Amino acid sequence: MAEDMEQAVQTIREGYEAFNRGDYDAAADGLHPEVSYARVSDVETSLEGKDAVRTNMEPDAWEKQQVEIHEFEVVGEQVIVDTTFHAAGRGSGIELHQRGFHLWRIRDGKGAEFRFFLDREDAVQAARQREGSG
Repeated sequence: MAEDMEQAVQTIREGYEAFNRGDYDAAADGLHPEVSYARVSDVETSLEGKDAVRTNMEPDAWEKQQVEIHEFEVVGEQVIVDTTFHAAGRGSGIELHQRGFHLWRIRDGKGAEFRFFLDREDAVQAARQREGSG
């Protein structure tokens, strides 16, 4: 059954908005209970499950953190979110402004898998490959 992608985009959007407000419980509401969340660094293990992802949202190294949304793009039953992550280091004050593309696979109307890409075309290619194999 095809996902309602318009509603899925809205759910993902609301999650980012809640994250930016610091309401991590509300941000996690848009996650599938069995979400798989590949972290940005290849040396970090993926987070598995909604509770693990929710816990990871809490600022640790960052004094402040915000995700600026530029655009949403639907590819099959996936959503690519063009973003810039803005943060300031806790203690150091070092600022980070990282452009990236978040690929969300949707299941049951919620974010079920997250992958990060620096390049839009890589995110699109990954989404298309998944659609072709699913």
